[in-house]
Amino acid sequence: MAFNQILATPRITVNNTVIEYKPNSLSYTEGLGEQKMRTQSSGGNNVSTVYATDVESSISDIKFEMEPTEGNIEKIREWKLNANANTITIESAQLNGTFTRSFDNVALVNNYEVNTKSDGMISLEFKGTATA
Repeated sequence: MAFNQILATPRITVNNTVIEYKPNSLSYTEGLGEQKMRTQSSGGNNVSTVYATDVESSISDIKFEMEPTEGNIEKIREWKLNANANTITIESAQLNGTFTRSFDNVALVNNYEVNTKSDGMISLEFKGTATA
């Protein structure tokens, strides 16, 4: 019997550097795009379906939050200035091996807000090519 394990605390690497982030704040899409299903008919009850992928939506989206420390702010600023030359890897040790997703050519797209409250966080959103 195979055991399944939730990806609760994966490691995030940005540009080959492991980063610290707020637990439970990581989410991502694999960039496989949205699919559309339509119908066509030749008359009567003759109906067939047509399947298509919307390639405009084939973009990965990676989101997580970080503490507003001086070191984190400098890293975030560097990622923003890198434009789409960033690489993000998500890894999690699992009972059946290691789960890995890699995202190349990602850009920090949101105009991040540095929240200076004692419980404030910086929300980050990256977009890039589909996961490898």
